[in-house]
Amino acid sequence: KLIDESVRRILKLAFRKKEKKKADYDKHYKLAKQAAASSMVLLKNEDQILPLRREEKIALIGKMAKETRYQGSGSSHINPYRFSSIIDAFKDIDYLEDDGLDKASEYDRCIIITGLHDKYESEGFDRSDLKMPLEEIEMIDKVSCLNKNVIVIICSGSPIETPWADKVKGIVYCGLGGEAVGEALKQIIFGDINPSGKLSSSRPIRYEDVISSSYYGSKDAQYREGIYVGYRYYQKAGIPVRWPFGYGLSYTNYTYSDLIVDGNDVTCTITNSGNVKGSEIVELYVSSLNKDQYRPVRELKGFVKVELEPGETKKVSFRLDDRSFAIWNDGWKVIAGEYAIEIGASCEDIRLSEKINIEGKKIENGNIPSWYYDPKGIPSKEDFEKLIGHSIEEAIPEKGSFTMENTLMEMKDHSLIMRIMYQAVKHTISKTFNASKDPDDPTYKMMINSAADSSLFGMKISGQMNNHVIEGLLEMTNGHFFKGLKKMLEK
Repeated sequence: KLIDESVRRILKLAFRKKEKKKADYDKHYKLAKQAAASSMVLLKNEDQILPLRREEKIALIGKMAKETRYQGSGSSHINPYRFSSIIDAFKDIDYLEDDGLDKASEYDRCIIITGLHDKYESEGFDRSDLKMPLEEIEMIDKVSCLNKNVIVIICSGSPIETPWADKVKGIVYCGLGGEAVGEALKQIIFGDINPSGKLSSSRPIRYEDVISSSYYGSKDAQYREGIYVGYRYYQKAGIPVRWPFGYGLSYTNYTYSDLIVDGNDVTCTITNSGNVKGSEIVELYVSSLNKDQYRPVRELKGFVKVELEPGETKKVSFRLDDRSFAIWNDGWKVIAGEYAIEIGASCEDIRLSEKINIEGKKIENGNIPSWYYDPKGIPSKEDFEKLIGHSIEEAIPEKGSFTMENTLMEMKDHSLIMRIMYQAVKHTISKTFNASKDPDDPTYKMMINSAADSSLFGMKISGQMNNHVIEGLLEMTNGHFFKGLKKMLEK
């Protein structure tokens, strides 16, 4: 009966009369521009170099101004109705490519468009580091030597190392800004819109500072860091970052005051103390002051974006509940003790704080290893096994013991058969999907990795290979040539 009811709802939806509506693409574009401008993050603004004045002599630099990275690769890739590249939006200022960098000193301001090209990040494959392309770094270094008023715009979908950050005066993280990215960026750069975005993840100084950098990448991922992900690790371990979680500057200033904690209700007052209209994201953190617990220094429990005219003041409200103080210990449990209710502009910029006492349970530390109370260095495999309560057997690819759960990537270095099969897969993908054989083409890389890094079970399903053929190839890979040949000849 319940299944019939569910099917009936599906059929009703499937056969409903659909009213044809014409999409308002111009309205959608306007919304895309608003979303892009609202999410851009001002990371550095030394000497208030931004916003720029239109009467200044400005140069636009970098290939990514013309080849603007505005969306992801793989299944996220779409064809937009209308697209505003950065060079289109900034067509009224000079554009210098590589052969014109020597003229950078002739300008009042230089805007460099940089970041990650799509061959560096896509669905289907991981990055091996957080580095930018070397030619992009060299471009920034050269321009910053010729001109002291440089603004760098970063277009990427994920964090990157920025060893050049101290050499430039302005930095804006654009992300992947969508179809209206060019016009939205122009509004930010010239002050038509005050930047209000904040970082949704901490940005490490270098990849080695990331807790999982030394052990990530094995077939069976080990989350040895436990709950210490992102800012929770950096703060607990005392690791400095380039920019912390929740960070983002503005063209105006905001004053925080009047924190009141009344039971589960938290309020504070935010004032725009500058002379420019803007929006501030106010962040609520809860910090346990019981230092003998396995938990982060502080945890985000809420945030509110408030729009303020110059001189305007507004009250911001939050609501706490049991989960605001709970940790997982065979179920969610509120731990008794002293806590700090904190209001901040980022996880490292706490403006207001008030201590409260919470009634709850007392728990024993149990078998949690000492690293998880004081995370210094890298957690060992033994500590992780103790934390999760069982041992971990790491799979080591070895000829003679391969199964249908292994991948082409794992077997091709041990078997001529699998190397031939790997080349056949590459040829089939290139031919079937009309993909480029350029190893840096993101679509090609995604397809190759999705196929060759999938188990033989997965290849059997997605590649529509006969079971006896693929099992025969597996036998050959394990060194049983004639046994494998016999299997392949079976009907």
